[in-house]
Amino acid sequence: MEKLVGIFVNKNLLRWQAESMLAIEKESYKIILFVLPAVKKKSDKWLDKLFFLEQKILKSPNKYLAIVLDNDEPKRETYSLQKANDVLLLPLNFKNFEYLISLASIEDEILINISTELPPTILQLATSIGGEIEENIVQSYKNGETVIDIDLHQFEAGIKTKIYTTCNSIEAGLLLRTVNSILAKCSLLIQRFLNGGSNINNLILDKRTSSTLNYKTKKRNLLSSFFYHLFDKVYYKRQWILLYQFTDNPEISGINSYSTILPPKGKFWADFFPIFYKNEHYIFFEELEYKNHKGYLSYLKLKDGVVEGPYKVIEEKHHLSFPNIIELNGELYMIPETIAAKSIQLWKCENFPDKWVFEKNLIENISAVDTVIEKIDNKWWLFCTEKPLPNASGHEELCIYFSDNPITGSWKPHPKNPVLSDARMGRNAGKIENINNKLIRYGQFSGDTYGRALTKSEIILISETEYKEEFKEVIFPDVKKGFHNFHTFNYTKGLAVSDALRRIRRF
Repeated sequence: MEKLVGIFVNKNLLRWQAESMLAIEKESYKIILFVLPAVKKKSDKWLDKLFFLEQKILKSPNKYLAIVLDNDEPKRETYSLQKANDVLLLPLNFKNFEYLISLASIEDEILINISTELPPTILQLATSIGGEIEENIVQSYKNGETVIDIDLHQFEAGIKTKIYTTCNSIEAGLLLRTVNSILAKCSLLIQRFLNGGSNINNLILDKRTSSTLNYKTKKRNLLSSFFYHLFDKVYYKRQWILLYQFTDNPEISGINSYSTILPPKGKFWADFFPIFYKNEHYIFFEELEYKNHKGYLSYLKLKDGVVEGPYKVIEEKHHLSFPNIIELNGELYMIPETIAAKSIQLWKCENFPDKWVFEKNLIENISAVDTVIEKIDNKWWLFCTEKPLPNASGHEELCIYFSDNPITGSWKPHPKNPVLSDARMGRNAGKIENINNKLIRYGQFSGDTYGRALTKSEIILISETEYKEEFKEVIFPDVKKGFHNFHTFNYTKGLAVSDALRRIRRF
């Protein structure tokens, strides 16, 4: 028997909704459409001007807000309704439907009422305040919010329950890109749930700790925030620098007091990974020259605060960063970020520290950044952050893979991937650390801007079927010291390192 789903849509269907339906059909569901009248959008000349300027000047995409034409859509069995409650009058056997799905904005009270009258579970994506998702993103932007939750709710026998959750970045000065990115992710969420995924219990946030994540800016005026972003981009150059401290008790809470080492004016240094080799400290990192905007990998030698280097190690045709180094069977390997090559690569050290050779692709045909691997309970785990669609954010979707052998074995995806969909900690900021028998994962808070701050979480549960972590703390940079962002933290053998972003006047 066919798996049937009924989907409520408005006549002025948006691209994200159309792609959501295509994704649902990939899960072998047949769609019956219930078409409601077109939504009359409120005219906002300032918003229209902002979207026009951002698209023309910054080339921000506008794919998922576009209205889909009828001839662009596959032909489906369709029923026209004047209001959602009219579905109760249709001569259909709703016992044959597995779900009713609302891609239109329908009030909770109406969905609760329908769910008490009809047997299928009802699903709807919404923000915490309901209404049109894109309008709520715009309002949250104006209010100075730096993240927004988009959740999937189910209505069953008159009861509403949250069953899937995402926390999405609201980028300062980039409202069109923000809206487009969030709607791109929304096109995937119902398919994930239908495919067996649920992340509702994967992140533990108690009231005391979660309040520290509520980072807000001042209320934003649409056009002035855009022009401020343009001015800031033109007038200031952004330079990542090295922070370090020799210590036996590293805590991210002390990062703002670390010593600094500055790169040359024409470069930035980021993604620092220290290694202690033959009683000496080395720091591997991404080095980027502003003139060509392509990262390569280098290292410094650090002894008693005296720096030797930098020395270039690996340069490819594509961008390289995040040089995570691990030791396996007495050999040193590196897993750099190679998203531009659509793979997660493994490099082997032939002569430390200078000679590294490509060994193999650990995973192919993947858009992933900032990979770390760790052996946990006799199994190897790979943590990375994936970019699920070209227009979606690459800072939010934490995915994990497991293998019995990190070099020769195959890497299997976790069935709940992405195990976290959260702009506040979904992107790795360094290695997994075992501290006092607790597995600590550092993440990047990327609300407002990429790599705004560092987060610390404890992995509570990890298995081939489950994942759970508990948020512990977030550390924001001290602007008075010239620090505006943090986005990595690592420690080895008495040396803790991080990176900070500073803004330098161009003129």
